[in-house]
Amino acid sequence: MVGNLWQFWDRFPYVVNKCSPSLKDVKLGEFPNSDEFKYHFLPLRKLPNCTIISLGIGKDVKAEKKMKSVMQDCNFFGADPVDEDNNELFSNFGKFFNMAVGDRNGSFRSYVLEEIYRYQEVLTIDLATFIRNNVKQQTIDQLMVDIEHAEYPVFPFIEEKGQLEEWGINVCQINIEIHSPTDEDRETFASFIRKNFITHQWIFVNSEIHEFFKHIRKQTTVNEKNERNSYRRSSISVKRNHNNLRISVQIYRA
Repeated sequence: MVGNLWQFWDRFPYVVNKCSPSLKDVKLGEFPNSDEFKYHFLPLRKLPNCTIISLGIGKDVKAEKKMKSVMQDCNFFGADPVDEDNNELFSNFGKFFNMAVGDRNGSFRSYVLEEIYRYQEVLTIDLATFIRNNVKQQTIDQLMVDIEHAEYPVFPFIEEKGQLEEWGINVCQINIEIHSPTDEDRETFASFIRKNFITHQWIFVNSEIHEFFKHIRKQTTVNEKNERNSYRRSSISVKRNHNNLRISVQIYRA
């Protein structure tokens, strides 16, 4: 992690696959979208106030709808800076917010999908504020993030002693797409991994290559102690998709 960050990026899926332990007695649900899979460790028992958040709808809700059919008691919240199509699609099963969610409040030049992907000035809200003011739940069972390169400054929010933890917000599982990075982005990602070596907040578990899409998919597990001295387990899934590295950080409650 202190050497060549470009080399680390290319080898990250291999390292996860090589070093990770395996999970038993837990079912990993696979939920396909049009061009990808999202993953969720299914609960061992019925969860009260189950909450699932999807950031960056991209006019594709197949995975979320499948999750809803499997976990009917869960409440779904979605956000995207493009209202057209996304609002109608997501509102069929959840609550939609027409805004970008990232690391700041105000406006932000974002890469958004309308007819095609293009840059546009959009209303934005930081992740912690979005959850506190709009979702209004302290426990988030699944957070799915595909926000077109705006994910890098969000990493500090999910680190130990980050703003989510400071505000008492517990995120149990995360799917996050990490897009092709700049040098600065790679350093941000590497910093996140370095801190994890110390905090042990996220523990990588296993990996596989999808037989059809040829994505590299990895899962990770974590034990995280909350303020009530109870423990959570978590997992992380990683896939490579063209020039993107897809990481799904998933934490399920024991």
